[in-house]
Amino acid sequence: MMNFDPYEELGVSKDASTEDIKKAYRKLARKYHPDVNPGDKSAEEKFKRISEAYDILGDPAKREEYDRLGQQGFYEQAFGGQGYQRPDFSQGFSFEDLFGDLFGGRAQAGRGFSFGTSFGEPGGGFDFFQAQAGPQPGGDQVYKLKIGFREAVFGTEKTLEFERAVPCSACGGQGVDLTSAQACPACKGTGRTTRKQGQMQVMTVCSRCGGSGRLGQARPCLTCRGQGQVLKRETIKARIPAGVDNGSKVRLAGKGLPGRDGGPPGDLYLEIEVTPDPVFRREGRDLYTEVPISLFDAVLGGQVEVPTLTGRATLKIPAGTQNGQKFRLKGQGVPKTKTKPAGDLYVSVKVMIPRKLTPEAKELFEQLREKVPAEAGRR
Repeated sequence: MMNFDPYEELGVSKDASTEDIKKAYRKLARKYHPDVNPGDKSAEEKFKRISEAYDILGDPAKREEYDRLGQQGFYEQAFGGQGYQRPDFSQGFSFEDLFGDLFGGRAQAGRGFSFGTSFGEPGGGFDFFQAQAGPQPGGDQVYKLKIGFREAVFGTEKTLEFERAVPCSACGGQGVDLTSAQACPACKGTGRTTRKQGQMQVMTVCSRCGGSGRLGQARPCLTCRGQGQVLKRETIKARIPAGVDNGSKVRLAGKGLPGRDGGPPGDLYLEIEVTPDPVFRREGRDLYTEVPISLFDAVLGGQVEVPTLTGRATLKIPAGTQNGQKFRLKGQGVPKTKTKPAGDLYVSVKVMIPRKLTPEAKELFEQLREKVPAEAGRR
């Protein structure tokens, strides 16, 4: 989305605290919410924009990516090249998704807890929604992954093995023995009900079962001991896109912590650490290396082979080349991708001075010193 700056949308500075961002969003949401402006398409569009802005700035990982990449880079290249996924407003506004984390906690279905929040002024406002118990999305996780220099440049596939929490299959993640009580027919065992209100979908705790999804007293699930989650050894194949660098994050959707009460799992972010290369140094998409040349090639000119990512190339050395002089091989850096051009390879030459000379060679150098103007050796 071009011409979209989340800081401008929320009216906050780039050094605003998380609390300042929440306050700004709450104030604007109260003003532009569709419940307050029924039938007003401009207010609805503004509400979508501020909600998208808060989705970016309210999440530390997304905010860091936006600040690092800028607007266009964030939408096209964030999270290891996948780009930012905008919130889906096509099914109306889910208050739990948009506002649930603004008011000090998340509800847990079937555990006797719910909360509501009024945006109205004290003593006479109105309720936009009742953010009550229901399915809760799982949290995101970060896994540090070390890969080789060339793997980062060309991309690779890694097989990861680790233990992660997954929903208990015995109870479907509900934490209760499903045979110990009848499933609630009103909510079909989910513990929540939804209803449409204009363009909105409002989710509330099932009034018949109180959010437990069961009628009667349900016993805790013996498999997960009432937690709704169990640890499972899992093998994941992760595709690392070409061109990642130190600090890049690759998102594996749905591989984070499991949700509660039927909620979707969070995401797993692979934070990339690239091991140094003995030949090349990388800065962005450009590569740097150093090659030795003889004194005679530096003075008279010549040719030298230089390493590249795909083999070796011949570099022409002009006469009078100085020690440390840098040459550019266009397009020989990090290869191009769909969204980024190829980088360049910069080659610095190191002139090798003879350490030992025969008497005859030393005499020739003495003669040469007398013939070459003194100022030529001080350039």
